[in-house]
Amino acid sequence: MSKRRPISEFDLINDYFAGMTPKRGDVVLGVGDDAALLRVPQGMDLAVSMDTLVAGVHFFPDTSPVNLGHKTLAVNLSDLAAMGAEPAWATLALTLPEVDEDWLREFCRGFAELAGRYKLQLVGGDTTSGPLSITVQVHGLLPEGTGITRGGARVGDEIYVTGTLGDAAMALSRQHEWAGKQDLQRLGGRLEWPIPRVEAGLALRGLASSAIDILGIFWHRAGSAPGWSWIRSPSRLRWPAFSKQTTGPPFSRVATITSSVSPCRRHIATG
Repeated sequence: MSKRRPISEFDLINDYFAGMTPKRGDVVLGVGDDAALLRVPQGMDLAVSMDTLVAGVHFFPDTSPVNLGHKTLAVNLSDLAAMGAEPAWATLALTLPEVDEDWLREFCRGFAELAGRYKLQLVGGDTTSGPLSITVQVHGLLPEGTGITRGGARVGDEIYVTGTLGDAAMALSRQHEWAGKQDLQRLGGRLEWPIPRVEAGLALRGLASSAIDILGIFWHRAGSAPGWSWIRSPSRLRWPAFSKQTTGPPFSRVATITSSVSPCRRHIATG
C-alpha cells in the first residue's frame, strides 16, 4: 500500500531531494534555500537546457516511477551531449496530483542513479499540486569556445548517428504488429530508459562540425530551417533491424524525421 500522509514541501525536500545526488565542490549552496549558488570554473562555458514531460503526452500514465525518474533526466542530458557539455547541475520542478511516497521514492531512485553516473548534483527545484508533469533544467560545463552547435553543417559533410532511428517513436505509437516479442522489449527500453550519449558528445569536441539531439518535433521543423537540406537516400541510415519496409503507420513518421537531416562533416545525432 502506498503511503499517503500530510507532508509539507519542506518535508518533501528534506526526505527525498536534499541528499539524493552526489555533492560537487562547485556548488556553493544547493537544495533548501531560495536559490542555488553555483561557481562556474574559470575558462569554462555554461550550457543550459530544460525539458518538460507531461503525463499522457510525453509518457504513458502507467510508466513505472523508476523509469520515469531516469527518463526525465536522460532527455535533458541528451541535450548537453549534443553540445559536447559535461553534466554538472540540475533543478527539478515536480507537479503531482497527490503525494504518493512509494512513487516518489522510486522516481528519486531512477533520477539519482543516472545523476550519480555523471556526478551531477540536484541544486534546487519546486513542487506543486496538479496533473502529473515534470520539468528538469540541466547545466553542463565545457571549455570556452568548444560548444558543438546545430549551425556548423556544410554541404558535402558526412552524417553519423548513434543508435538506430525510430525505436522510441514506434514504442510510443504502440503499433507493434510488425515486431516480434524481443523487438517489443527493446523498443520499450528505448522509450522508457533512454541512454544519453554524453560520452560521445565529449569525444566529439573539436571533431564534429555540428550535432543535434534527435527529437521528433525538431525534425519536422529542420527541413525548413535556414541552411538545412534534404537527404536523398534515407535507406542508408540505420533503421530498426526488424523493419522490412518504410511505409505504413509505425514507420511513416520515422521516414519523415530522417529525411530532414542536415549534411555535416562529422555530424553526430545524439539520440
